[in-house]
Amino acid sequence: MPQIYKEQDQIFSPKATYKIISLLNTGNFAISYKAEETDKNIPVFLKQYIDPTPASGDAYKKFINHQEKVNNKLASLEIAEINYEHFEFDGCYFQAKEFMEGMDLNSALNNPDRPPSDNERFLIATVFMYGIRRIHETGIVHTDLKPQQIYLKHNPAIKLKYEVKIVDFDFCRIPGQSEPTQIAGTPFYLSPEHIRGETPDFKSDIFTCGIILYQILGGTEPHPGTTEEEYNQNVLQYKIDNQLKELNPDVSDDF
Repeated sequence: MPQIYKEQDQIFSPKATYKIISLLNTGNFAISYKAEETDKNIPVFLKQYIDPTPASGDAYKKFINHQEKVNNKLASLEIAEINYEHFEFDGCYFQAKEFMEGMDLNSALNNPDRPPSDNERFLIATVFMYGIRRIHETGIVHTDLKPQQIYLKHNPAIKLKYEVKIVDFDFCRIPGQSEPTQIAGTPFYLSPEHIRGETPDFKSDIFTCGIILYQILGGTEPHPGTTEEEYNQNVLQYKIDNQLKELNPDVSDDF
Protein backbone atom coordinates (compact mmCIF):
# COMPACT_ATOMS: atom_id res chain seq x y z
CA MET A 1 0.00 0.00 0.00
CA PRO A 2 1.49 3.39 -0.97
CA GLN A 3 1.59 6.35 1.35
CA ILE A 4 -1.79 7.91 2.07
CA TYR A 5 -1.53 11.69 2.02
CA LYS A 6 -3.02 13.94 4.69
CA GLU A 7 -4.85 17.26 4.59
CA GLN A 8 -2.57 20.09 3.42
CA ASP A 9 0.02 17.69 1.95
CA GLN A 10 1.18 18.73 -1.51
CA ILE A 11 1.47 16.62 -4.66
CA PHE A 12 3.63 17.96 -7.49
CA SER A 13 3.29 17.38 -11.22
CA PRO A 14 5.30 18.98 -14.04
CA LYS A 15 2.33 21.30 -14.67
CA ALA A 16 0.81 22.05 -11.27
CA THR A 17 0.83 21.75 -7.50
CA TYR A 18 -2.08 20.02 -5.79
CA LYS A 19 -2.94 20.51 -2.11
CA ILE A 20 -4.85 17.70 -0.43
CA ILE A 21 -8.19 18.84 1.01
CA SER A 22 -9.55 15.50 2.20
CA LEU A 23 -9.35 11.74 1.70
CA LEU A 24 -12.40 10.50 -0.21
CA ASN A 25 -11.95 6.76 -0.63
CA THR A 26 -9.47 3.87 -0.56
CA GLY A 27 -10.14 1.04 -3.00
CA ASN A 28 -8.45 -2.01 -4.49
CA PHE A 29 -6.95 -0.07 -7.38
CA ALA A 30 -6.63 3.51 -6.17
CA ILE A 31 -6.85 6.06 -3.37
CA SER A 32 -8.91 9.16 -4.13
CA TYR A 33 -8.75 12.66 -2.70
CA LYS A 34 -10.40 16.02 -3.01
CA ALA A 35 -7.57 18.43 -3.75
CA GLU A 36 -7.00 21.99 -4.92
CA GLU A 37 -4.91 23.14 -7.86
CA THR A 38 -3.06 25.89 -6.02
CA ASP A 39 -2.36 28.28 -8.92
CA LYS A 40 -5.92 28.41 -10.23
CA ASN A 41 -7.63 27.64 -6.90
CA ILE A 42 -9.93 25.07 -8.51
CA PRO A 43 -11.07 21.82 -6.87
CA VAL A 44 -9.82 18.60 -8.47
CA PHE A 45 -10.45 14.90 -8.03
CA LEU A 46 -7.00 13.39 -7.48
CA LYS A 47 -6.55 9.67 -7.97
CA GLN A 48 -3.45 7.88 -6.66
CA TYR A 49 -3.09 4.45 -8.22
CA ILE A 50 -2.17 1.35 -6.24
CA ASP A 51 -2.30 -0.86 -9.35
CA PRO A 52 -0.62 -0.27 -11.70
CA THR A 53 2.40 1.61 -10.32
CA PRO A 54 5.48 2.86 -12.18
CA ALA A 55 7.31 -0.15 -10.75
CA SER A 56 5.11 -2.54 -12.76
CA GLY A 57 7.07 -1.80 -15.93
CA ASP A 58 5.37 -2.75 -19.19
CA ALA A 59 1.92 -2.94 -17.56
CA TYR A 60 2.36 0.63 -16.32
CA LYS A 61 3.44 1.87 -19.76
CA LYS A 62 0.44 0.11 -21.36
CA PHE A 63 -1.88 1.75 -18.83
CA ILE A 64 -0.44 5.21 -19.55
CA ASN A 65 -0.69 4.78 -23.33
CA HIS A 66 -4.25 3.51 -23.05
CA GLN A 67 -5.29 6.46 -20.87
CA GLU A 68 -3.83 8.94 -23.34
CA LYS A 69 -5.88 7.42 -26.18
CA VAL A 70 -9.04 7.45 -24.05
CA ASN A 71 -8.52 11.06 -23.00
CA ASN A 72 -8.03 12.17 -26.60
CA LYS A 73 -11.34 10.57 -27.60
CA LEU A 74 -13.30 12.01 -24.68
CA ALA A 75 -11.83 15.52 -24.75
CA SER A 76 -14.64 16.95 -26.91
CA LEU A 77 -17.54 15.31 -25.02
CA GLU A 78 -19.13 17.58 -22.44
CA ILE A 79 -20.98 14.64 -20.88
CA ALA A 80 -17.71 12.88 -19.94
CA GLU A 81 -15.51 13.95 -17.05
CA ILE A 82 -12.56 16.25 -17.80
CA ASN A 83 -9.14 14.68 -17.27
CA TYR A 84 -6.62 17.44 -16.60
CA GLU A 85 -3.42 15.39 -16.55
CA HIS A 86 -1.72 12.18 -15.46
CA PHE A 87 1.75 12.09 -13.94
CA GLU A 88 4.18 10.29 -11.67
CA PHE A 89 5.02 11.47 -8.17
CA ASP A 90 6.74 9.74 -5.26
CA GLY A 91 6.72 6.33 -6.95
CA CYS A 92 2.99 6.43 -7.77
CA TYR A 93 0.83 7.16 -10.81
CA PHE A 94 -1.68 10.03 -10.34
CA GLN A 95 -4.58 11.43 -12.33
CA ALA A 96 -6.03 14.90 -11.80
CA LYS A 97 -9.65 15.09 -12.93
CA GLU A 98 -12.62 17.41 -12.80
CA PHE A 99 -14.10 17.42 -9.30
CA MET A 100 -17.77 16.56 -9.51
CA GLU A 101 -19.95 18.96 -7.57
CA GLY A 102 -23.49 17.84 -6.84
CA MET A 103 -24.46 14.21 -6.25
CA ASP A 104 -24.22 10.88 -7.98
CA LEU A 105 -27.32 9.29 -9.47
CA ASN A 106 -27.59 6.68 -6.73
CA SER A 107 -27.75 9.41 -4.07
CA ALA A 108 -30.24 11.43 -6.13
CA LEU A 109 -32.61 8.50 -6.65
CA ASN A 110 -32.53 7.64 -2.95
CA ASN A 111 -32.77 11.20 -1.59
CA PRO A 112 -35.62 11.04 0.98
CA ASP A 113 -35.89 14.83 1.20
CA ARG A 114 -36.28 15.46 -2.52
CA PRO A 115 -36.72 12.40 -4.73
CA PRO A 116 -36.70 13.18 -8.48
CA SER A 117 -40.06 13.87 -10.07
CA ASP A 118 -41.31 11.63 -12.89
CA ASN A 119 -40.41 14.31 -15.43
CA GLU A 120 -36.89 14.60 -14.01
CA ARG A 121 -36.48 10.83 -14.17
CA PHE A 122 -37.40 10.78 -17.86
CA LEU A 123 -35.04 13.66 -18.62
CA ILE A 124 -32.18 12.04 -16.70
CA ALA A 125 -32.77 8.75 -18.53
CA THR A 126 -32.85 10.48 -21.91
CA VAL A 127 -29.69 12.55 -21.33
CA PHE A 128 -27.86 9.55 -19.87
CA MET A 129 -28.61 7.38 -22.90
CA TYR A 130 -27.68 10.23 -25.25
CA GLY A 131 -24.34 10.38 -23.44
CA ILE A 132 -23.75 6.66 -23.81
CA ARG A 133 -24.50 6.91 -27.52
CA ARG A 134 -21.96 9.72 -27.90
CA ILE A 135 -19.34 7.75 -25.96
CA HIS A 136 -19.94 4.67 -28.09
CA GLU A 137 -19.66 6.78 -31.24
CA THR A 138 -16.07 7.60 -30.23
CA GLY A 139 -15.34 3.85 -30.14
CA ILE A 140 -15.19 3.53 -26.35
CA VAL A 141 -16.84 0.78 -24.26
CA HIS A 142 -17.10 1.94 -20.63
CA THR A 143 -17.40 -1.67 -19.22
CA ASP A 144 -18.23 -0.57 -15.63
CA LEU A 145 -21.35 1.62 -15.70
CA LYS A 146 -23.37 2.10 -12.50
CA PRO A 147 -25.39 4.93 -10.88
CA GLN A 148 -22.43 5.93 -8.70
CA GLN A 149 -20.56 6.92 -11.88
CA ILE A 150 -23.30 9.21 -13.20
CA TYR A 151 -23.17 12.67 -11.65
CA LEU A 152 -25.84 15.37 -11.52
CA LYS A 153 -24.50 18.91 -11.18
CA HIS A 154 -27.10 21.60 -10.41
CA ASN A 155 -27.60 24.07 -13.26
CA PRO A 156 -30.83 26.13 -13.09
CA ALA A 157 -30.26 27.48 -16.62
CA ILE A 158 -31.22 24.21 -18.36
CA LYS A 159 -34.53 22.33 -18.50
CA LEU A 160 -33.39 19.34 -16.43
CA LYS A 161 -31.79 21.70 -13.85
CA TYR A 162 -28.85 19.29 -13.73
CA GLU A 163 -25.86 18.68 -15.96
CA VAL A 164 -25.23 14.95 -16.38
CA LYS A 165 -21.63 13.71 -16.28
CA ILE A 166 -20.39 10.14 -16.77
CA VAL A 167 -17.12 9.36 -14.98
CA ASP A 168 -14.41 6.74 -14.39
CA PHE A 169 -13.10 5.55 -17.74
CA ASP A 170 -9.92 4.08 -16.23
CA PHE A 171 -10.59 0.53 -17.42
CA CYS A 172 -12.71 1.20 -20.49
CA ARG A 173 -11.97 -0.45 -23.85
CA ILE A 174 -11.33 0.89 -27.34
CA PRO A 175 -12.01 -2.31 -29.30
CA GLY A 176 -9.55 -2.86 -32.14
CA GLN A 177 -7.33 -0.01 -30.99
CA SER A 178 -6.40 -0.14 -27.31
CA GLU A 179 -7.19 -2.34 -24.31
CA PRO A 180 -6.93 -1.69 -20.55
CA THR A 181 -4.60 -3.65 -18.30
CA GLN A 182 -7.67 -5.44 -16.88
CA ILE A 183 -11.44 -5.59 -17.30
CA ALA A 184 -13.61 -3.93 -14.68
CA GLY A 185 -17.15 -4.70 -13.57
CA THR A 186 -19.40 -4.24 -10.56
CA PRO A 187 -21.59 -6.93 -8.93
CA PHE A 188 -25.31 -6.56 -9.73
CA TYR A 189 -24.44 -4.50 -12.84
CA LEU A 190 -22.57 -7.18 -14.76
CA SER A 191 -23.57 -8.08 -18.31
CA PRO A 192 -23.88 -11.68 -19.54
CA GLU A 193 -20.47 -11.26 -21.18
CA HIS A 194 -18.89 -10.28 -17.86
CA ILE A 195 -20.47 -13.24 -16.10
CA ARG A 196 -19.40 -15.74 -18.77
CA GLY A 197 -15.81 -14.46 -18.59
CA GLU A 198 -15.99 -12.95 -22.08
CA THR A 199 -14.74 -9.51 -23.05
CA PRO A 200 -17.51 -6.91 -22.59
CA ASP A 201 -18.36 -4.85 -25.68
CA PHE A 202 -20.87 -2.19 -26.72
CA LYS A 203 -23.87 -4.46 -26.13
CA SER A 204 -22.56 -5.15 -22.62
CA ASP A 205 -22.75 -1.43 -21.82
CA ILE A 206 -26.28 -1.33 -23.24
CA PHE A 207 -27.31 -4.28 -21.05
CA THR A 208 -26.08 -2.45 -17.95
CA CYS A 209 -27.83 0.72 -19.14
CA GLY A 210 -31.05 -1.32 -19.07
CA ILE A 211 -30.52 -2.06 -15.38
CA ILE A 212 -29.84 1.61 -14.66
CA LEU A 213 -32.94 2.66 -16.63
CA TYR A 214 -35.02 0.30 -14.50
CA GLN A 215 -33.68 2.02 -11.40
CA ILE A 216 -34.28 5.52 -12.80
CA LEU A 217 -37.77 4.92 -14.18
CA GLY A 218 -39.09 1.95 -12.22
CA GLY A 219 -37.45 2.49 -8.85
CA THR A 220 -35.93 -0.98 -8.59
CA GLU A 221 -33.59 -3.44 -10.29
CA PRO A 222 -35.11 -5.78 -12.92
CA HIS A 223 -33.49 -9.02 -11.75
CA PRO A 224 -34.71 -10.92 -8.68
CA GLY A 225 -32.25 -12.27 -6.12
CA THR A 226 -30.27 -10.78 -3.27
CA THR A 227 -26.90 -12.50 -3.76
CA GLU A 228 -24.36 -12.16 -6.56
CA GLU A 229 -24.86 -15.81 -7.49
CA GLU A 230 -28.65 -15.37 -7.79
CA TYR A 231 -28.18 -12.20 -9.83
CA ASN A 232 -25.73 -13.88 -12.20
CA GLN A 233 -28.02 -16.88 -12.73
CA ASN A 234 -31.05 -14.68 -13.41
CA VAL A 235 -29.09 -12.53 -15.87
CA LEU A 236 -27.92 -15.57 -17.83
CA GLN A 237 -31.51 -16.88 -17.88
CA TYR A 238 -32.89 -13.42 -18.80
CA LYS A 239 -35.21 -13.69 -15.82
CA ILE A 240 -36.75 -10.46 -14.53
CA ASP A 241 -39.31 -9.66 -11.85
CA ASN A 242 -41.41 -7.08 -13.67
CA GLN A 243 -41.70 -5.37 -17.00
CA LEU A 244 -40.71 -1.72 -16.72
CA LYS A 245 -44.20 -0.60 -17.80
CA GLU A 246 -45.68 -2.63 -14.92
CA LEU A 247 -43.50 -0.72 -12.46
CA ASN A 248 -44.24 2.66 -14.01
CA PRO A 249 -47.27 2.91 -16.35
CA ASP A 250 -46.02 6.34 -17.56
CA VAL A 251 -43.22 4.63 -19.46
CA SER A 252 -44.23 4.71 -23.11
CA ASP A 253 -44.13 1.67 -25.39
CA ASP A 254 -41.57 3.46 -27.59
CA PHE A 255 -39.31 4.08 -24.61
